[in-house]
Amino acid sequence: MTPDKATSFDEGNICPVCQQRIVKDESIISCKKCGSLHHASCWESAGGCRSYYCDPSCTASTPILTPDITITAEDARAVPQQALPPKRKSPEQAARDFLPPRKERLSLMALIAFLISLISGLVFPGFILKIRFIVLLGAVVASFGIVLGIIASMLVWSNRRLKGFSLSITAVLASSAMIIMAMYSLSSGYKSGMTSPLSFYDIESQRPTKETLDILSPGIARALRNNVVIQRKNVLRGMTGAGIILNIRDNAAVILTNKHVIEGKGNLTVFFYNGEISAATVLWEGTGDIDLALIQCQALTQKDFEPTIFRRDLALQGSEVFAVGNPLNLCWSYTTGVISSIRENELSGEPIYIYQTQTPINMGNSGGGLYNRNAELLGVNTWTQDKSVAEGISFSIATASILKILEDADMAHHIENVVGELETPASEDNEE
Repeated sequence: MTPDKATSFDEGNICPVCQQRIVKDESIISCKKCGSLHHASCWESAGGCRSYYCDPSCTASTPILTPDITITAEDARAVPQQALPPKRKSPEQAARDFLPPRKERLSLMALIAFLISLISGLVFPGFILKIRFIVLLGAVVASFGIVLGIIASMLVWSNRRLKGFSLSITAVLASSAMIIMAMYSLSSGYKSGMTSPLSFYDIESQRPTKETLDILSPGIARALRNNVVIQRKNVLRGMTGAGIILNIRDNAAVILTNKHVIEGKGNLTVFFYNGEISAATVLWEGTGDIDLALIQCQALTQKDFEPTIFRRDLALQGSEVFAVGNPLNLCWSYTTGVISSIRENELSGEPIYIYQTQTPINMGNSGGGLYNRNAELLGVNTWTQDKSVAEGISFSIATASILKILEDADMAHHIENVVGELETPASEDNEE
């Protein structure tokens, strides 16, 4: 190989033969295989490159042996846990064994969130007493409890010197429960100023006396006697509606009412005008949107019962009518009015005649009867317009349609007295 002169870039490299530094302008030879620099004289005396990478004496001559033992992945997984070396601790964990323990303190925000969640419990008495303002106030407080509880739990989780994580989580869960209860209460339709001063526990004191019924006209007295108070009550709340006794046979009364009165969870209790109280069961429910139902209960002391008279034909627009029901828990109430119009609608594929009336109808009138001047049942009171939107607009399902629905459901045998023939409203004669 042709020697070259060492440059300043080559100066300082060690010749692998003589182990001396290469000086600038010295005659050197560079190995083309490994790039090592040699003095030209050392290269010639050694007979070539003597670097670690090219010297044959430095090359391993030991043959590659086949391992006697092979450890597979299955073997590694089969090693018992206790046989494995312990996991290495982080510097922070290792320091804890030597440093004094840190003093922990209760998070003030977690404590405040918990106290706020206790205050949000106002929702519960507001829900029981049906006071809208208290429910709203409790819901607002609960919302603050949720926000503070979440922030407090994040702070405690990120700071090891703080404690109170369980307290903050409890605050979040309790406040959330109060929010859910408030939403349920507000969506149930209670409005401020609409609560009756009488609760359903006072039903017994409201029943009409025998002396009062004896001085009334026979028709009105019969309508009042045949009106019952239906109470659906569960653990948290109670709902009151009305019903009409259709017949009493073998000490069992069959009562017509609205489906929405008896729907939902809770026990059904029927209060009769003479003070008798009986547990009821559902006998039949209308399909789909047909808001009708029949319930059955015991009736042991109804000696003055007279069957309700059903009108099969339709009343005229402008006819005088009266309603009997239990509005706002004011039981066995009597209100009068006229038929404003006769509407025809389709509910669940069934053509239904509906009376629009301006007879006062309120919550609790549902399931009660709408009667003509002869105390013959014309309809079952079902819907009323929101009083904040309109006044004097209420609706009743006409007995003309009720009879057909019960006949199709094979339930018409529970009705004992039917008068009139079905005609269109335009062809009816004035009842007067």
